[in-house]
Amino acid sequence: PAKSQQLEVLCTLLYYCKCSMSYSTLRFLVTHWEDVPLAYAGGCQGLLIDHLRHQHSPLSVLSGFMRVVRLEIADRLKVKPTVLLEDSLALFTVLMHTLLQRTQLLVREDPSLGEGYGVKLVRFKALLDFKLYQATHRTTKQREPSTLSDFRPLRVAFADNDAQFMHAPVVQDFVRLSWRGQDWLMETSKGNRPDTLAFLNPAIIHVVLCNHGLCPEWLHTMRLVSGVWHLHTFSSQAYFNSARARWVMRVLSTIVFLLLYVQVAGSLLPSWHGEAYFKGHMANDNSRSATLNLSIFLLFALGNVLETGQTLGMRTKEDAVRIVLANKTILLNLVLDLVLLAISFVFLLTSTGVCSLSELAFLRLEMVWSAMSPVLWGRALIVLIPLFSDLGPMLGTFKAMLSEVAMFAIPWAVITIGFSVALQSILGPIGLPGFYSFGENLLMLFIGFYDSVDWDSLEPLSGLGLDPEEVQAYRLYGILIFAIYSLVSTVLLGNLLIAIITNRYRPDEAKAQASLNFAEVVDYHAFQVDHFIMGSPFNIIALLTWWLPGGMRVKKAPKVFAPWAQNCLDGFVPATPHSLVLPSGRYEIPHLVYQLTLVPLMIAVSTAGFFLHLPICVGYFGVVGHKKLLSQIDAFQHTGSNARLASGGLPTFGSYNRSAAGLGARGNWFRSEQGYRDAAWMRERSVGAKSLAHAFGTTATYRSAQVATSRGNSSSQVTAESSSQASFGSGSGRSIANLELSVGQCAASAVKSAILAVVAMVLGLVAYVVIGLSLILLWSLWVWIGAVVWSLYNIATGIFSAWVDALCGVGGKLTERARVSPASASASSVKGGRQNLSAHECAMEESMERLRADRLEAAQLIDLDTLDKAIDATYGIGTAAATRMPPPKSLLKRAASQRGVRLPAGCLESLKEGDEELAP
Repeated sequence: PAKSQQLEVLCTLLYYCKCSMSYSTLRFLVTHWEDVPLAYAGGCQGLLIDHLRHQHSPLSVLSGFMRVVRLEIADRLKVKPTVLLEDSLALFTVLMHTLLQRTQLLVREDPSLGEGYGVKLVRFKALLDFKLYQATHRTTKQREPSTLSDFRPLRVAFADNDAQFMHAPVVQDFVRLSWRGQDWLMETSKGNRPDTLAFLNPAIIHVVLCNHGLCPEWLHTMRLVSGVWHLHTFSSQAYFNSARARWVMRVLSTIVFLLLYVQVAGSLLPSWHGEAYFKGHMANDNSRSATLNLSIFLLFALGNVLETGQTLGMRTKEDAVRIVLANKTILLNLVLDLVLLAISFVFLLTSTGVCSLSELAFLRLEMVWSAMSPVLWGRALIVLIPLFSDLGPMLGTFKAMLSEVAMFAIPWAVITIGFSVALQSILGPIGLPGFYSFGENLLMLFIGFYDSVDWDSLEPLSGLGLDPEEVQAYRLYGILIFAIYSLVSTVLLGNLLIAIITNRYRPDEAKAQASLNFAEVVDYHAFQVDHFIMGSPFNIIALLTWWLPGGMRVKKAPKVFAPWAQNCLDGFVPATPHSLVLPSGRYEIPHLVYQLTLVPLMIAVSTAGFFLHLPICVGYFGVVGHKKLLSQIDAFQHTGSNARLASGGLPTFGSYNRSAAGLGARGNWFRSEQGYRDAAWMRERSVGAKSLAHAFGTTATYRSAQVATSRGNSSSQVTAESSSQASFGSGSGRSIANLELSVGQCAASAVKSAILAVVAMVLGLVAYVVIGLSLILLWSLWVWIGAVVWSLYNIATGIFSAWVDALCGVGGKLTERARVSPASASASSVKGGRQNLSAHECAMEESMERLRADRLEAAQLIDLDTLDKAIDATYGIGTAAATRMPPPKSLLKRAASQRGVRLPAGCLESLKEGDEELAP
């Protein structure tokens, strides 16, 4: 048969020639799993393991194995046995987790990752989610992987809902870093050293305040305020290009959506016009405000439907309908949004007087509207998963319990319907209250399931005018039915439901499912970043501007914005070598919306947070901070005369230099512990000895005390003691007077310190307010205005350049050429420049070259020795080290010619000539 010949040739090419494998080839091989000859590494499983050992990207190849095996198991269900495939899938899963654990250890030991979390994220992305392309247009068709090495393990895990894969430590690290964004991590690379005075440190405001004594180091809330200020001032563009920013915008829109919902329903919040909006259609004077509120809510509902359709259409394309029908959560949200949109539209038409409904019809719509409230508020919990980590396992367990309850409802409904028919058919014809209809019987039994059976419902039998024997017979029948139902439903089915729910709560699986849920949230918002789209209701703007062109542009260096006293509006380009382009034209509109909505809110939060710390910071400066600042100034004043300091035993200027050099990147002697000790030592030398001299009233005592304190000379101590005793013995009255004078001086010194503290507080208040108004507020507003103007400029220039290229008939052809053949475009580079490519296309090609180099470098982490250890740990010692003898060329050529198969060119060069006995 032709299939058997193709299978044998395929196994020969894979086993002896070590050829690469495509997805269709793997599907063919797994479909004929049991037909693979044992001569090839003991069967299909051994053949796949041997193929895995010779690939440069084992995680990608192994994820392809697992994906195809799962699909084959689903196709064989109830048709062919799947025991061998399930056993192999279990071993592949163990091997995957072993590789992930070893990868985590290798990444930790990688010395290049000391540069920051951004480099670590690049390495993780090269291993787990490497992109084959960077589309210049979001409608560019995705390129399918040509070989198994091009598979993306993270995409496969999402497709298979592999929660255990997402729960691996290396994958969790990758997801958490992706949540913050690659550009933002690189532009805040100094954040792991919080005392560094650098623009790449998000706590730079906290560092500046601490250096000047205006803020204590333990005030971590000020560090948070500094981080928010850094987000909208220095790293605004990088923050917008992260999944976290899109999530924040979604949280804000969800809050507004729920507030509008309760406002329309006339609950919790007072209505704008004084009565419920459902009644607004009957009040002509209030119709305008009702129409406004309903219109805004209608936009949110339309945005929800548009977001679901847009995401499904762009991510799944032709499989959108199948995925919606298979995913119950997406289907429920879509149906809920459609119903909400339809009812909102009817309410709007009724409020404007376009149409009119009867009171009963309007009441029914109002009931449907209000009944959706629990689902809407429950759906908001999904948005809060990144904020509350423990919420993920709880929601996962709750969802699993709901599925079990839904399955339990089928046998319960069947049994309850049977008992309801038994009651209604006998007790209904005699006119017993509560048993007239089937619905009443069903409701009574449902109440009896969770509460208790209403035994008193049989008491009215005696008042129906029946014979005593008939009454007794009907009562006995009802009691028997109620008793049997209580036994079956309440005792058996109720305990069964409790056992099912208890069995579904598995903490390990719940945590793994929580990791998958968080990864899905991150991936959902990262998809919006990659495709320049926004969530509801901002996506309506994209719907209105779909006809405008969009493109990419090259990032501008910081020096471009420096003459205008602006910050890096395109980000700090030297810190982000992997991201050299930004969107323009229509694709820049989301960034403009972000600047007009979220950035003003962040400016208000950072300013309010800064001034809320005013009492703490000013009080700290008046009590401690000014002393620290004076000590630092005093220390620098004493560094001028090195000879005098050295002769007096004081620290020399060289010691200050050593202290400053020991600070590393911080380079600030002010905040070094050695600087504090030196300044305090000098102040004790200059003030402490003088106080001692004034206390005893003689100049000789002061000089002796100074020598005794500074040099520790024993003879000087004896001289000081003798001089002190002589002075005290000659004039005790004078010593007492001097002592009283010293006490008075101490009191005066205390008053002086208090006055100094008050003055310091006033100065600290002035300095703090000046910093807050100038740096925190005014400069932030100036940078924000510049960012808005720059965004508008990029939108206009992107649209204009696209129209000019379209009119000239050049840009489209160039873009198409670069999109179809990026390899040829890369090969056309000549000494740093690329022919027939625009500037942003050259930048994108340069970024892709960097990513490819990172992928090759990351692939070297999992070498053959590491892979062999993982295989031996999974399949047994010696599995990976088994030697295999290649067949002679003559035998392979004859076998191919007999079957009429043409071998690929170059597949025989690695084989050696040998005897016929070497063939398996």
